[in-house]
Amino acid sequence: MNTQTAPNYLPEVRNQYENYPYPAVDPELERTRIYIPVLEALDRLNYFCFSGKKDFSRPFRVLIAGGGTGDAVVALAEQLRDCPAEIIYVDLSQASMEVAQARARVRGLKNITWIRDSLLNLPNLGLGEFDYINCSGVLHHLADPDAGLKTLASALKADGAMGIMLYAKYGRMAVYQMQELLRLLNKGETDMQARVGNTKTMLSALPLTNWFHQSPRDVLNEVNSGDIGIYDLLLHTQDRAYSIPELYGFTEKAGLKILQFFSDDTRMGNNLYNPAHYIKDPALAEKAKALDSKEQHALAELLNGKIIKHTFYTAKSVPARPSPDDLDMIPLLGFDIFSEQEAICEAIRNAQDTVLLRQLSTGIDCIFRKTPHMEAIFQRIDGHVTLRDIFRMIMDSPSSKTQKANFQTLAQEFAIMFAAMGTYNWLFLRCKDTSPVVYSDVLQARVPT
Repeated sequence: MNTQTAPNYLPEVRNQYENYPYPAVDPELERTRIYIPVLEALDRLNYFCFSGKKDFSRPFRVLIAGGGTGDAVVALAEQLRDCPAEIIYVDLSQASMEVAQARARVRGLKNITWIRDSLLNLPNLGLGEFDYINCSGVLHHLADPDAGLKTLASALKADGAMGIMLYAKYGRMAVYQMQELLRLLNKGETDMQARVGNTKTMLSALPLTNWFHQSPRDVLNEVNSGDIGIYDLLLHTQDRAYSIPELYGFTEKAGLKILQFFSDDTRMGNNLYNPAHYIKDPALAEKAKALDSKEQHALAELLNGKIIKHTFYTAKSVPARPSPDDLDMIPLLGFDIFSEQEAICEAIRNAQDTVLLRQLSTGIDCIFRKTPHMEAIFQRIDGHVTLRDIFRMIMDSPSSKTQKANFQTLAQEFAIMFAAMGTYNWLFLRCKDTSPVVYSDVLQARVPT
């Protein structure tokens, strides 16, 4: 099928991404760093979507639907480099795909199949079903997002999962005000770069009363990132956003269930959609707690007021969440803190009754009650040893003999730490018969320089 005549296809959108491939990225940066988007870290993907049971050393089929300039496909292809994974990238923009391909070449990745087409044409491509589908920042640019999501759901295995990012309504209200303003100013202007020039001129003299000045930091960063960011944010020809109730309705119509929301604002972690994080009055907090999960998420979005995108996992059925009470599970550090294990052990050791873990790079303050064996537990977490074996090592050590350590008490201590650190995706669990996580230092070390 010719993508330019496919139903739901918007030629203006393709034209934009041919001229302004998004997001802007220099492929040469792959030589010095790897970027793992929030949805594409295999530690959290396994934990939230596959009950910690997915063994990536076995065949694993991935679809990147609307892959843009390659953030998701490069992250997954690098993590799955030595695995029997099949990774398929689909995008309608040649310019965007060329950037993604250049990034893959720099890293020496050869495990990606590249397809220039619309995700709407998936039924005609004969690609089969997938274990995981990423569709980040794409569906809200379709003329009919419902049709797009249903197309993706039809390509998802019954036990598969999907990672999606969609724009959020309330945090982008000022963006849509600016889009309307610029449509008026650019009326009749057909030259894309001229529209960008007019936008820059307007932004430089925007009255301080305009709501856009109060936009979240990430919105303002898009403007400061250059012409590509400006066009995608303020001049896009097809752009819609969702409130939480609309988002739930959107996914449910496609036969999908939301598994977990995430936040790019790591200081809040998974508290972003938790109304208890915002409501301090005990009576009101109890009222909020009585709401169902959809209503709690909707309330949190309204309380925050500046959520600009909804990033989440969804699936056809809800998998069980791995339990810290299962001693045969292997605890592992998240990508965000694997390099800080020694510093965290020191912080736990020096704490009195309360542990404060302050991550300066993100502004996170993780606080929890200190227990007698907490440092010993955390020190032994290496992503390979089960909780049972960690606890047995502690019980066999001379220092624990006088502190009455047993499996039950140590499990209780771990649960305290796991609940607090899990809020920031710092700790996960995986089954002992699955493959271990490869962290970013090892991932980057194998990139040709």
